[in-house]
Amino acid sequence: MIEEKALDDGLSLRVGSSLPVYQMTKVGDNVAELGLLGLDWESDIWRSADVMRIDRFLSESSSHRPLTELKLCYSELGIHGLFRAQDQYVQCVQTQFQDRVARDSCVEIYFMPRPGVVPEGQAHESYINLEMSGNGTLLSYHIRDSRRQGEAFKDYDALSAEEGEKIQIETTLPARVYPEIEEKIEWGLGFFLPFAVMENTFGPLSLTGDSLTSQRWRVNAFKCTEDSSHPHWSSWAQCSEFNFHCPEEFGWLTFA
Repeated sequence: MIEEKALDDGLSLRVGSSLPVYQMTKVGDNVAELGLLGLDWESDIWRSADVMRIDRFLSESSSHRPLTELKLCYSELGIHGLFRAQDQYVQCVQTQFQDRVARDSCVEIYFMPRPGVVPEGQAHESYINLEMSGNGTLLSYHIRDSRRQGEAFKDYDALSAEEGEKIQIETTLPARVYPEIEEKIEWGLGFFLPFAVMENTFGPLSLTGDSLTSQRWRVNAFKCTEDSSHPHWSSWAQCSEFNFHCPEEFGWLTFA
């Protein structure tokens, strides 16, 4: 279940801060071989997964503040996710890998697999972001220093096209949504992030031989759109400023 409590692994957390915790359950390997687990929110596969509510809106948002929810589970192969958005004013025009998808009606999730481990010369722990337009277009980086340097981060690598192709995405929206859909609409997006892709970036995820069930990662999830008629920015773990890339504010992810 999802809890609100403070956990401390020696990270630079604010004193007295309370961060959300999401517990992922494991799916059977026979199911996980499919990669994507379907877009049916109420299917047998997804019914038992906890729901992460992405409903903490930044003050810069317009009056349109849609509820977005996320379910996660994992297998030996990777992490499986399903977003559901109760949306309006939907627009999706970014179509190429590594396009600026946050301009579209977009969902995002950031994973930090080794909280508390800051390699020499880095500003903070490394994390990977998946930013996905409602049409399925992906932007993904490995970020080592999220401080801004012009339009880019101070230290990061963009995932290669080969790595990006291994991240599976499926959506209920068409490949291009323009002009924007002004009516209320529910749309869903599923993804599969293979551990193999993460290990290309972070190295083995079990350095000391520990299983995933003994690990705690940091995570945050988001819903946003910049270029629609009603821009908005929301998160699961609260953002204290107009910036999703504040890893010290990420919540916790545990493996059941």
